[in-house]
Order: sequence, then structure tokens, then C-alpha cells
Amino acid sequence: MSVLVVVLALLVMVLSVYKSFVEQPVAPSVSIVVPSNSPETQETAPRAEQSTPSLASLINMPDQRDSSESGGESSLSSIDYVDRQVDQLSAEQQAALLSQAKNQSEAAEQLSQARVEQLESVLLPVGDELESLVKVEVGYIVERWREAWATGDVEDYLTSYGANFVPANDLSIEDWRRQRRSRVSPQKQIELGLSGFDISMSDDLNQGTVYFNQRYRSGSYVENSRKRLILEKEDGTWKIVSELELKE
Repeated sequence: MSVLVVVLALLVMVLSVYKSFVEQPVAPSVSIVVPSNSPETQETAPRAEQSTPSLASLINMPDQRDSSESGGESSLSSIDYVDRQVDQLSAEQQAALLSQAKNQSEAAEQLSQARVEQLESVLLPVGDELESLVKVEVGYIVERWREAWATGDVEDYLTSYGANFVPANDLSIEDWRRQRRSRVSPQKQIELGLSGFDISMSDDLNQGTVYFNQRYRSGSYVENSRKRLILEKEDGTWKIVSELELKE
């Protein structure tokens, strides 16, 4: 088996992968005349002049069967089929077919690269869209935290904080929890409003920093402050790991 046959067979298999991307030229069908085994036919029937077949005819080859050698049907592999086809071509036709294979292989590679660049241009905004979705998720967690505080649901409120939460003012986590349980209660009629949100995300989108204005009212007492919450993913759920009241 010649090197050309192996190269062409491999190129045919490679090009079949890119078949969906490459527009194959419509080539006239080519009939390769195989002389009959009859001696009279071999002497009297001249071999039809052939044109170089296109690679499309090789890629879209039908199932080939050969029953002349064994008396039964035996399938031909892709390489066997290409081998037989190439053997019937002249040296000039073989060279033209090899050139055609190389050109289409290069075209398929260029088209594949163009498709990759096209997909990259389409997917480029996805990163920004994903960050926007994560910001919405973080904002929702902050709103749940606010609602739990405003309604006095202390258990839901404390659940908003993660295992890595560090209280401000050098309080231990135990002291901080006791303090919050005494202040977050359904009996305390409060109003709590948040506004002026500014949310930023880390590059890996696993940490969110939220700045906002907080308006707290309990009876005649009113307090306006600027706060910062830092949230991180903990077992797939956003949790508050830092809470700081910013000084004006």
C-alpha cells in the first residue's frame, strides 16, 4: 500500500469530522470502470478516460462489497476502498487528488479556527452576565437578612452568618450571639430599610462585598448609617463573614 493511499485515507477520515463545516463543491459523478475478468472484454473494451474524483465522493462513499474473490460478500474498509480507487488513477490524477485533500484540510482548519473565534466572541459577554446573576443572588441574601432582622426571626437572622464570621468590636462569637438574640426579637417593633446598594464580586465570584445605606427605627429612635457586608460561599450557600458599620 503506497504512502499516498495511507495519507489520503487519513485525510478522508479527518475531513469527515469537519464535514458539517465545509461546503463541498458539487462535482460531476465519476464512474471508474473496472475491466471485466473476461479476456475478450479486456481486449476489446478500452479503459474509459477518467477525471480526478473529488474528496466528497470518497467521504460520502457507499458501502463497498466485493464478492468476486471469495464468492460471498465481504465488506471493504475505508482504506481498502481508497486503495482501489487510487490504484485506478494516473500519477497526475493522484497528485491532483492529494493537492485537493491538502487544500480542503487547510480550509477545514481555517474554518474551524474561525468558528472558535466566533464562539469566543459570542461567549465573551457571558462572564459579565454571570457576574450580574451572582450579584442578584447576593442581593437576595442581604434582603433575607434584613427581613429576618426586621421581623424578629432571630434563628433565620443568625443563619445568615457563616462559620467564619468575625464580629466587630473584638466581641467573641458567643458574646455576639447572646447580644443579637436579645436585640432581634418579634417583640421589638422596628423598621429597617436598606438603600444605595453597591455590590462588587471577586474574580472567582466566590466572595461578594456589599455597601449600602441602613435606616433603623425603633419607636422614636432613628439611626442612619453606611454599612459593609462581605459574603462568601459556604457549602454552596452565601453567608455573611464580615459586618462593619462605616464611619462618616
